[in-house]
Amino acid sequence: MKIYIANFPGTVSCADLKSFVAPFGIASRSEIALDSFTGVSRGFGYVTMEDEEAKTAIATLHDTEWNGLRVTVQEAAPERKLAGSYKSASGGPVQPYSFRKK
Repeated sequence: MKIYIANFPGTVSCADLKSFVAPFGIASRSEIALDSFTGVSRGFGYVTMEDEEAKTAIATLHDTEWNGLRVTVQEAAPERKLAGSYKSASGGPVQPYSFRKK
């Protein structure tokens, strides 16, 4: 299960996220959202754990204080598949728009 962790300082690393949830089980993956222009942490990230361990971590860690800030810990929303504007719904090529001449 993927866990969403938010409202932590920008100094937190992926290893810190793993150690934050370590009392509840082993985190197989952790990632921090970075600003695309500055490369600085946006203050939230994700940790992947086993389902039962993740549920225990969410119930225990949600709305607790970590590094001086009250963190939000919850189940991550499922990832959305974004459809680009260059392909049709059937996956075929784009039909170009042609202007009518008068």
